[in-house]
Amino acid sequence: MEHLSIKLNDLPDEILITILKKLYNVEVLYSLIGVNKRFNTIAHDSTFASYLTLFCKQDDLISPLPDPMLDRFCSQILPSIHYKVKSLKLESTSMERILLTTNYPNLYELGLYDIDLEKATSLFDDTTFIYVNKGQISSLVIDINKNKKQILVFDTGRVVFAHIFTMFINLQYLNFGPSSISYLQLSFGMLLPTVLSSNLLELHVCVLHFSDCLYLLDGRFNQLHTFYVNICSISSHSLTINNEEKLPNLRCFSLYCDMRTFEYDELIVPLLHRMLNLEKLDLHLHNVVRGNGFIDGKYLKENIINYMLQLNKFAFNIRSFESSYNLINLPSNEDIQHTFKEFKNNQIVSCVDYFQKRQCGSCHIYSYPYRMKYYDDITNNFPGGLFKYVQTVELFDDRPFEYEFFRQIAQSFPFMKNLSVINDKPQKNKLYRKSKKVDNQDLSIIEYPHLIRLHLYQAHDDYVEQFLVDTEISSNNTSSTNTLSSTEEPLLPTWQASACARLDKTLSERAPKPIGQLRHLIDSAAQETNVPADFIGAVIYQESRGNINVNTITNPGNFGVGSGFMQVNEYRGAELQQQYPHRFVSLYGIEKEIMLGASYLKQMYDTFADQDWGITFRAYNSGQNVDVLIHESTFETGFEVYASQMRHCTMAQAIDVGRRMNAKYTILWHFSQRYAKIPFLSETKTEDESQKDEKQEQKFDNVCISFDFMRIHLSDLPRACELVPIFESMFYDEWLIMKKKQTRREQEPDYFTKNTRMIESKRKFMSGRTSPSNKNSTQTDTNTSRNIASS
Repeated sequence: MEHLSIKLNDLPDEILITILKKLYNVEVLYSLIGVNKRFNTIAHDSTFASYLTLFCKQDDLISPLPDPMLDRFCSQILPSIHYKVKSLKLESTSMERILLTTNYPNLYELGLYDIDLEKATSLFDDTTFIYVNKGQISSLVIDINKNKKQILVFDTGRVVFAHIFTMFINLQYLNFGPSSISYLQLSFGMLLPTVLSSNLLELHVCVLHFSDCLYLLDGRFNQLHTFYVNICSISSHSLTINNEEKLPNLRCFSLYCDMRTFEYDELIVPLLHRMLNLEKLDLHLHNVVRGNGFIDGKYLKENIINYMLQLNKFAFNIRSFESSYNLINLPSNEDIQHTFKEFKNNQIVSCVDYFQKRQCGSCHIYSYPYRMKYYDDITNNFPGGLFKYVQTVELFDDRPFEYEFFRQIAQSFPFMKNLSVINDKPQKNKLYRKSKKVDNQDLSIIEYPHLIRLHLYQAHDDYVEQFLVDTEISSNNTSSTNTLSSTEEPLLPTWQASACARLDKTLSERAPKPIGQLRHLIDSAAQETNVPADFIGAVIYQESRGNINVNTITNPGNFGVGSGFMQVNEYRGAELQQQYPHRFVSLYGIEKEIMLGASYLKQMYDTFADQDWGITFRAYNSGQNVDVLIHESTFETGFEVYASQMRHCTMAQAIDVGRRMNAKYTILWHFSQRYAKIPFLSETKTEDESQKDEKQEQKFDNVCISFDFMRIHLSDLPRACELVPIFESMFYDEWLIMKKKQTRREQEPDYFTKNTRMIESKRKFMSGRTSPSNKNSTQTDTNTSRNIASS
């Protein structure tokens, strides 16, 4: 340091300060304070002493300062500059020590990062901020840690949010959970805390429902002029407030949602119409499904811009889907671009795709430059460009990606760290590329200098080979390429008739050669049981985990049970042979095993599946008398037809499956935000129902509900009972919603047909995953489902 100080002392203060500005303030203070009088004076300048970030950050990971450095700041540096400090950014482990080191009379900006949600409420006692003038804090950032294991109690975020405004009464800027978009979302429900502030001007927050956004705009922050909100679910099902008052003070609004929404026109557009004086608007909507055309320039102008006369900056990133498009009059990308001809001050990029198999079209429009960190659903129609901010890229198409396409991707995303490829179509120019390689013709190398994670999901072998075998593709960062995953499409959970081609390919190309020797046995069992032969073959491949024993196949004396194949136990096998004796005449060994498995598959299909081979496979794997059955229950009672078409089921149907499987416990999950989360109950019982004995009534005490985004560490299970009052409150809200819907159904005979277009739009959007047989399926007996739900 003495040698360095001699050289630095030769420089005038202005030049020295200019050089030191290139360093972090913490480094300047740690290096200069205590060296000599001149350096002390420079270090105490407000340029270096006013705004301090007292933690280390690398690749979004936050860690405390090294112990020697932290010790010196607390013992020497902070006490000497405390009156200069205006802004402090602290991390959780050292935060309390730094705040209690000295008083900070001029502190007005505070950032608390990497905070454990479980301990967040303890931050707001008097001991932590005893040396902070809380009434002077006007800017606050609370960053909840998303990497550590924590107990996610539903009302913790709500309580912390309320405490903030109780303690910091003059707060003007609040950013609540900036790095926790996918982890912490505020949800107020019917328990909205009494939070009022006439001082808050700018708010950044993540919320769970669209209603939560409306709550925050109901007038409790009447001076709010800037609002950035990330909404997890935009749906009218959770809508418990419908405020329509204008928002004249709002000048800047940013809305982000990466989940699918079917109600853009009904919810988002009316909200925007309340913002009469908006000057800046950011819309980032990843998945808008509509039945009446794409969102394009004309739509934005007529439905948004014309309502905001003060708007001078409009940035957007919107991907809309049309699920009922006219195959004769389809807008092209040029047509979409033409609708933006009046956007003089913006460079707009559009990309239109049509997927015939899914009967769906998509239109991606965004203002350039693109500032998001991710870019997904890129197809062969990708328009190109330079994206310096993007680090995560996802490629998807039902047409093959060729070599030149990957070159374009590498050039457009020079700082890409994560790449996912979803494409099961083989490349067409692979042989041509290989011939050039054999002929020693030069092929320019595709480089991915920053790639650290490659995910090949449902990807054809050609892409695996291109990235891992071909020498044309290289990465300058090979040593740090620490994650590679290749995930084949699951063989069975979504089996339908339309998937037979994929199964044939799997059996012929991926399964071991011995399975081909079983083909005549599989065909025979299929013909006898009316189970698709390809489905039986896939079950064999799955149950044996690809380990087909040739000796077992060729030795008819071996029964086959216990060696893999169909995994039918002796007791079940005996029952099936008693039930269908004609099927097993003169059958031995593996032939008998395959017939047993096919018969059991057919039994599961007839008993549980309701035209769904995916459920058949799950039932086959689980069987009757299971301890725990985990079953999705997306739709509410009454929507059995649509549930079948969209390859889901109602809650009553799920309960019935558990009853028929004699499951000890049934756990229901995968609830849609649109539908009720409890079955419709009947207040009147028939005479037969009233005569049920107590034992029969108790059969349905074994059904429970699971919640998404909720994690409880095993060591904290004894505390789980503390959540019961919260659940009771939540389910009371759901019960009220259910009762309202039940009343509407009784009063409106056409209840199920009023929203046909929206539900049909959803069905068509998902039709790429729906079998032709489902399109002709008949309505399930809704009375049976209602009786089950009533029980």
